[in-house]
Amino acid sequence: MAKKPLLTRRYYQEQLEKQQRREKLAKSVEELKRGIEGELPPEVEYERQLEEVERQKEPWPERYNRYLNRWLIAMCILFVVAILVQIIV
Repeated sequence: MAKKPLLTRRYYQEQLEKQQRREKLAKSVEELKRGIEGELPPEVEYERQLEEVERQKEPWPERYNRYLNRWLIAMCILFVVAILVQIIV
């Protein structure tokens, strides 16, 4: 008899979790449908804006490293060429 309340409690807990998962899934499906149609709920738009702000706060994006490396290599080559020109002339 003592196990029966535990089983019912566990059963109701599982049912509650399933219901919450269904609601969450339904909500995300609705958000996806709105996103496809072009209108987004304010929460999703706010989250996107936060992500954009966080991305802009990055101190030095990776693509700048590539540009800087190319620029430095080009300047080294020009420097070596300038030295060679000075030696030859």
